[in-house]
This record gives sequence, structure tokens and C-alpha cells, in this order.
Amino acid sequence: MGIKISEQINTNIKGNEINIIIESNSRNNETKKIFDYIANYKTNKVIVTENYKSFYIDYKNIVLFYSNGKNNYCKTIDNKTYKIKSKLYEIENIDDNFIRISKKCVVNVDYVKCFDMGQTGKIIVRLYDNTEETVSRRRIKDVLNFLEDKSL
Repeated sequence: MGIKISEQINTNIKGNEINIIIESNSRNNETKKIFDYIANYKTNKVIVTENYKSFYIDYKNIVLFYSNGKNNYCKTIDNKTYKIKSKLYEIENIDDNFIRISKKCVVNVDYVKCFDMGQTGKIIVRLYDNTEETVSRRRIKDVLNFLEDKSL
């Protein structure tokens, strides 16, 4: 199977969006592999920056995304913090395990130790490393719906 690759610049596309079209004369195992690779490439990684170097990190290794001032960051399972270019509203829907808990924070539920609802009207999210994040009043209903959907 021969593969031809071409690049087209389209100034009508906004932001960091990339459109990929795979054309072949039939659906076969090779085109499926390519399609799956491209689909997983975007959904599994985020570009981070450290000391003016950029590289990829798997989403499964990220505990939370947060804003501080005008910049966005991610914290990984090995307690490292990296600057990211993505906006939090772009990140909150990348995977079913991420949930937006406030204007400034998106957490990975795989690393949540518990959702503490001890205080009336508040939810505290305790992460595996004992850090705590408070769910904003606007997001309480979303978090409760999320927990209800995930319960067995």
C-alpha cells in the first residue's frame, strides 16, 4: 500500500485545530490502523513546557490542570508541574475521567482520594497526595451528577 501525504494551509481554521482526511479506495486494516493512531494521538497527550522545552505527557499521568494568573499548568503523578498552552475549557472534555470543579481547576478522578461533602453546601476534593481543591458553587451540581453517573 502506497501512502501519499500532503499539507494544506487553510487560514479559515481557527486556533490549533487540524483537520485530517484519510482517503482510500476501500476500508481496510491499514487505513483503520492509521485512523486509530491519529485518533489516539490527540486524545492521549498534552504538550507541556519546561525550561523553554516542549514535550508530550500522557493524560493518564496528569492529576490536575489549573490556572494561576494568566497561565495554565498541569500537575503530574510524580509531583512535577508544567506550563501548558491549552485552555481549561478545551481540556475539561478530553477524557471521561476529567471533571471541571471550578473556574480554575480540572481534576483527574483517577487520582481523587475522596469527595468530602462534610460541610453543608461545600465539596472538598482530596487528591492522592493529600492536596485539596474546593468545588465552586457553580460546579457542585455537575460534580454530583458526575458522581451519580459513575456510581455502580
